[in-house]
Amino acid sequence: MTLGIKSVIEVASAISAFYSIAISYIFRDIFETNKK
Repeated sequence: MTLGIKSVIEVASAISAFYSIAISYIFRDIFETNKK
C-alpha cells in the first residue's frame, strides 16, 4: 500500500516537473516572438 502511494507521488512529481519545463519553454518562445 505504502509503495503504491510512493510510486504515485513520484510519477506525479515527474509529470509536474516535465510540465513546468514545457511551460517555461513555451513562455520563453512566446516572449521571444513578442520581442521581435
